[in-house]
Amino acid sequence: MFSSEVVINEERCRGCGYCVQFCPRECLELDRDKIGPLGCALPVLTKAEQCNTCGVCARMCPHWAIEVFATLKIPEEAPIREKIAGLPKLMPSPPLANCAGCQHPTVGRLIAGVIAELGLRDKFVALDGISCGGSSVLSMDFGQVVGIYDDPIEMALAAKRAHPDKVVLALLNSPKFDIIGYDSLMRALTSSEKITIINCNDPLYGPWPAKWRVATPVSCVPDPAAGELTVSKYHVPMAEMAATFDGVAYSARGAFTSLDDYEHTKSYLRTAIQKQVHNAGFSFVDVLCACMVLSYENPVDCLRWIKEEMVAKLPLGIYKNTDRER
Repeated sequence: MFSSEVVINEERCRGCGYCVQFCPRECLELDRDKIGPLGCALPVLTKAEQCNTCGVCARMCPHWAIEVFATLKIPEEAPIREKIAGLPKLMPSPPLANCAGCQHPTVGRLIAGVIAELGLRDKFVALDGISCGGSSVLSMDFGQVVGIYDDPIEMALAAKRAHPDKVVLALLNSPKFDIIGYDSLMRALTSSEKITIINCNDPLYGPWPAKWRVATPVSCVPDPAAGELTVSKYHVPMAEMAATFDGVAYSARGAFTSLDDYEHTKSYLRTAIQKQVHNAGFSFVDVLCACMVLSYENPVDCLRWIKEEMVAKLPLGIYKNTDRER
C-alpha cells in the first residue's frame, strides 16, 4: 500500500499560502486554528488520499518548510519510506529569515538545483547582491563571494578575468540597480564578458533605503511633503535590452506565478549557466519575484498582481538564444 506524507516545519513556515495555491490536487489548506511559532496559520494535509507526492508544495515553498515523503507498505516486510522533495542538495541549511512569500530563495533553490544537476559545484562562484539580504545564496554549499553593498557585477567581472575556468554568477535585484546604477551592467554587456547575471525583478521601485512604492508602467512623481524619496521611473525592460547586444548569447525572463512558469524559469536558468559553460557568451535572466515589503493583502495576492499587471509590461519568454557571439 502506498501513502503520502507532507511534513511541515512549524519553525520555518511563515504562512505564505503558496503550498495551498499551487497544489495541483488541492490537498492542502491553511488551518486558521493552528498557529505556528511565527504567528501564522499553518498548512495541513487535509486530503492525504489525493496526494501523489509530486513535491510541488516543497519546491514552491520559499522558506523550505516542507518535506514530502512516500511510504510503500508491503505485507510482512518493513515499510519503505523515501523523501521525494525537501532541501536542495547543495543547500544544507535553510535561507536567512525573510519576509513571508519572498521568492528570492526560490531563485536560489533553482540555481542550486541546476548546479547539482550539471555537476558544477567545484567550479561555481556566486556573488550575492540582493539589496535586503534576503537571498538564499548564503546557504549554498559551494564557492561564493558575498558583497551585499558592493557591486556584484563588477565583482563577477573581476572574478571571471582572474579565474576564466570558473562559472561565475551575480545575483541581484532591481532595487540594487537603483543603488549602483546600470553602468556596470552596460560594461558587462559591451565587453561581452562570459558571465551570468540573474536579476530578481521585484514589483516595486525606489533606491534603498527610500520609501518603496509599487512599480508601474507609468512614471509617478513622489510627494516631497510626504517625505517620499522614491525616484520616478518606468519598468526597465532589461531582458529585451540585453538581447540587442552582440556579445549576449542568452537572455530570458521568467516568473513563479504558475507551475508552468516555475518549470520554464528553471529551464531559463539552466540554459543561461550552460551558455557560460560552453563559452558562448554573456547570459542574463530576469525573474519576476514576489516581494512583500509593500502592503499586499497576502503573498498570493502579490503573485496575482505580478501575473495581471507586471507580466503585461514585461512579457515572459526567451529573447535571445545563440551558441556564439556575432
